[in-house]
Amino acid sequence: MNIEKLSLSETYSFHVVVQSGDEHFAGKLMLSPTKCTLRITGEESDARKFGFQKRIERLLCRHRSSVVVLLGLEATGAFFGTVDRKAGISSFEASYTVSYVIYNGSPSVHVPNCFGVALDAKEIGEWVGHTHGQSEILRDYESGVFVSEGDQKLREFEQSLTGIGSLTVDYNWTAHYSPRDFEAGLRFPPTLVAFFNSARVESEVVSFIGDLIALFAVLLGTNLTLDNIMLNIGAHRGPRPCLYFSMVVAPPRARASSLLFPLSRNMVHNQLALPEFPLQAIDAYFQLAEGERELFKKYVRYRELENSEERFLGYFRLLEKLTHQKEHFVDEEKLVSLATRSTPYLERFFGDPGSVRRLLKQVLRANGSKLNAAGCIIRFMKVLPAELTDRWRFSNQHVEAICKFRNDLTHANEAEPSGTDIAVKEKFIEVLLVIALFLKLGVPAVSVAVIAGRIERYRAIVKE
Repeated sequence: MNIEKLSLSETYSFHVVVQSGDEHFAGKLMLSPTKCTLRITGEESDARKFGFQKRIERLLCRHRSSVVVLLGLEATGAFFGTVDRKAGISSFEASYTVSYVIYNGSPSVHVPNCFGVALDAKEIGEWVGHTHGQSEILRDYESGVFVSEGDQKLREFEQSLTGIGSLTVDYNWTAHYSPRDFEAGLRFPPTLVAFFNSARVESEVVSFIGDLIALFAVLLGTNLTLDNIMLNIGAHRGPRPCLYFSMVVAPPRARASSLLFPLSRNMVHNQLALPEFPLQAIDAYFQLAEGERELFKKYVRYRELENSEERFLGYFRLLEKLTHQKEHFVDEEKLVSLATRSTPYLERFFGDPGSVRRLLKQVLRANGSKLNAAGCIIRFMKVLPAELTDRWRFSNQHVEAICKFRNDLTHANEAEPSGTDIAVKEKFIEVLLVIALFLKLGVPAVSVAVIAGRIERYRAIVKE
């Protein structure tokens, strides 16, 4: 019996048939939340070759009547031995780690392009909270009103994504009734769903999902506990394909006790009086350049590190990039003009044209570095609401010392600082970094000022 979908929290082991060109070989696919591996074994001859590669971008397999597509394989070991020298037969065994697995429970020849994805995670329901839309679904059920698939009542919101499609939170409505067990009820867990304007290939879908997971990891202040990820391939009978991959679970220290920035939209009771999350910020995120979205992913990775010193250094690097500003010591155009006019004279005077040109490039570059890291961070802090910064133990006057502290850690200039000292400075830099990330998405500063206080261990940087 085939499995219809894979849960990212479960472990699986499959015997698969691996397709290599026109040949097929036996394989053992092992999937777990910490690692995905494939082991391929078989015999080779002059007429039958596996064609070992250290890296394989895409590999097609079959498990019974199911199709399994493996993406991003890296070889971890290989063995080759002679079985029959005269007949030219040898055996082999190759082991790979697998980045992503697309499992299609129906007997399709291949997994076609994707038109959307759906992510199930318990944190999505916590992020949405108790809304009027949910109350309406319950009232309809109690009144005997049947809610069909596609009914707008089953959609909490829809946000367009420029050039991509849209993102929604939809409710999966299922009712059950059992006279024998004396029970009846309704379930409508929320699912995060993306719809694409046009079909996307596997690599594009994987990249989009990675970006979406990173965004919500920042929004929530903790990683999504994903159950499964389903792929929408359009008109399709039978179970839909699903995506499986290993996710490094954050250690208990890094898991926040409450979500950082809840949706706070259409709430029945907003007892915490939190600002509503602006949905257009999601579109703004996907409009960022790939390198800018990578800053969100790196923050999430740094947040999961066990070592406070490594987290501090990682946060600082990202904050530097987000707050970087360029200012010149002297007028740039005049300096360029002067350098151009003086180049022939300097080349004749020193007799080394190559070194002169490199020197002038360094001069022009140095002219644009009037603001160092401390100056950029101070300027950033000055635009933040005073009601936020006035409560902090650190002010503009402390930034120079923190930058020196960072340099000392990087170069091991001084004696090992205390763990408490590192932890407090780490938290201050993290708070600035999270604020900068939200501002990058166009979230109003007044909202960010409220949300900042929900960052885990925020009280460590607040005045007594």
